[in-house]
Amino acid sequence: MGGVRVVKIDLERLGKLVEEKPDATIPELHQRLGVNICCESAVGRALIRLGLTFKKRRFAPPNRIGRMSLKNARNGPAGGRGGRRND
Repeated sequence: MGGVRVVKIDLERLGKLVEEKPDATIPELHQRLGVNICCESAVGRALIRLGLTFKKRRFAPPNRIGRMSLKNARNGPAGGRGGRRND
């Protein structure tokens, strides 16, 4: 297990590319580094190695931490009595 990991990406150059365009996505950085040097996932790992976070997806689903009910909504079942409905 283990083995030697070879880093194909010039971390200093990657850092400079991020400084030039801080909102660049991983695919954009991959293109600017040169597609024959490495794969996109290696760019992501190199960013982590540099201690940099990367941009969220542009069309990510909304965060579920927000308000789940209306501000003035009452607690309990509709009708306010509890128990079963008489249909």
